[in-house]
Amino acid sequence: MAIVVYFLSPRVKTFVNVSLMTITACLYFDIMMVAGLFFQPVNCMMVIVLMTLAVLLMLRGKPVWLRLFVALLYIGYGVFYLFHNDIVGPIGFMIRDRPVDVPAQWYHCYRFFWLGIYSESVAFTVGIIAIVLIVIYNLFSKYKGKMCLLGDKWCC
Repeated sequence: MAIVVYFLSPRVKTFVNVSLMTITACLYFDIMMVAGLFFQPVNCMMVIVLMTLAVLLMLRGKPVWLRLFVALLYIGYGVFYLFHNDIVGPIGFMIRDRPVDVPAQWYHCYRFFWLGIYSESVAFTVGIIAIVLIVIYNLFSKYKGKMCLLGDKWCC
């Protein structure tokens, strides 16, 4: 959430802006945590929106090859996770009713539950990997000239 708020906020960092960014991030996180207990579909949607928005905001102004790589990463992991997931089956889903009635939160629909958990897992896992790759790309492109000044011939 901090990444999303940082990229959405104006570049002028005053005390009021930083305070509002912190309050917004904490409020979103609090709502996400409460929704995780009492209404899981909203929690899944909030995680998906958060991770996807963070990646999209970090990709602004980046080269096309990096955007394409991240898109292929989403597609590739989505196909992989489709066949290699550990989401509980329909019977396991229907007996998960203590202490919180999980099937009622998903309207007693296993396919809705499966799609929500699948989408959240793909968005979260690939989002973390993509953010790390984009940060590495940013660091490498920022310090590339400084490494060349140190005498490294491979980066010039």
